[in-house]
Amino acid sequence: MKLLVLVALALAFRSAASQSGTLQEVIDSYLKYLPEVEEACKAQTGVDPVEADRLLNPGVLSTDEPFKNYLTCFFHGLGFLNDDGSISFEKYATFVEKENPGLAEYLIEACESSAVGENVNDRIWNFTNCVFNAL
Repeated sequence: MKLLVLVALALAFRSAASQSGTLQEVIDSYLKYLPEVEEACKAQTGVDPVEADRLLNPGVLSTDEPFKNYLTCFFHGLGFLNDDGSISFEKYATFVEKENPGLAEYLIEACESSAVGENVNDRIWNFTNCVFNAL
């Protein structure tokens, strides 16, 4: 039974990966939605511009606090946060499905449990790190 579950997970991952392409291709498919949020979050958080640019090209996550603030600002600006600071997976899925149908379910299933941490910045960073690794 465990082998069957592992095979099913492997096939699901392979299917999602083939649907989404590379991490950079997935990121590139959303760039048209991000300029306003990106600029506002850079100004608001004072993130190092090099670190901010590395988020979208090639998908590298810094562990410093200004970057985590920037990432949280992104989630807030795109409407992915609930009032209590938890991630709205429903809104996240709606956004992801715009450009990559079928990918949101896979990413949420793989990474929802990683959205933990002492504060909202840690929860968002952990979730995003999982998503990038899953792609």
